[in-house]
Amino acid sequence: RVEELAAQTPTEAPASGMRLGSASPLDGRWRLRFTTAADAKPPGVGETFQEVREGVIVNVLEFPAPSPLERIEVCLEGCEQQPARVGLVFDRVRTRWREPQWFAFWKRETELVFPRPGSFIAEVLARLTNADRESGAYFDVLFLDDELRIHRTKEGNVFIQTRLPPLESSAATPPSRLDELPASSRGGAGPPVAPCVALPA
Repeated sequence: RVEELAAQTPTEAPASGMRLGSASPLDGRWRLRFTTAADAKPPGVGETFQEVREGVIVNVLEFPAPSPLERIEVCLEGCEQQPARVGLVFDRVRTRWREPQWFAFWKRETELVFPRPGSFIAEVLARLTNADRESGAYFDVLFLDDELRIHRTKEGNVFIQTRLPPLESSAATPPSRLDELPASSRGGAGPPVAPCVALPA
């Protein structure tokens, strides 16, 4: 069924324009409806969705009460490697708690930045939202229209997502914070994340 839909996709180059600061057909907010990845939605997670805007990809895991953890945001950079292939580079993780936490200096939000590949913690967190930590991570868009998106990851897992209505202020990350995510704008916060590399078609 997925392959049949892929043959009928109305978007021939869904990854076109995917790079930092540039709009692409994938831009928008997407809710996960189905996946073959067993670890994409860990126990205790409620809603999962993804926001894509100008080369910044934010995977969001929301945790319902009474969990003290409200949400995790796994942030990546995306770039066009082929007309239907998006390369991924892991960037950082943000967490939001329902109550101020002592380890966050009594704040509700924490941020962990992983500027170099290979971090065990980054690998674990990235895999929770199917974002491989290695620089060769990617997904191929099989189908894309105004409402439906289907893609297959490097590991062969299929994800089916539906488009959510746009919000004036994103529920995942406000635009002003999204602008802070790319490694190129960190202003010397450590060694830069390896850039995506375009692959021959």
